[in-house]
Amino acid sequence: MAAERFPSFGLATPPAPRAIGADEAISLLKSGQAKPASLLAYGNGRSYGDSCQNGAGAVVDMRSLNRIRAFNAETGVLEADAGVLLSDIIAHAAPHGFFPAVVPG
Repeated sequence: MAAERFPSFGLATPPAPRAIGADEAISLLKSGQAKPASLLAYGNGRSYGDSCQNGAGAVVDMRSLNRIRAFNAETGVLEADAGVLLSDIIAHAAPHGFFPAVVPG
């Protein structure tokens, strides 16, 4: 994965950490080559006040894990990958009468 920056809300951009994909993170954990505390999941960088700083470890880029796997239109229960955007969840659920109880902003 190419070196890139992982900006966050408030424009805090720490030095570029080593970036890996979710598949590589799983392999590192299963093989014992990485401890869970050495990995930091990165979504889309929009969380208020959160900053992606893990200079001593690796950042796991979750943006490719962006599928809605299941949705029950009767109960509103939605199962999604870690990289799904809130806007995608709303777009999927709102036509069925569901909207998150709490949203940022």
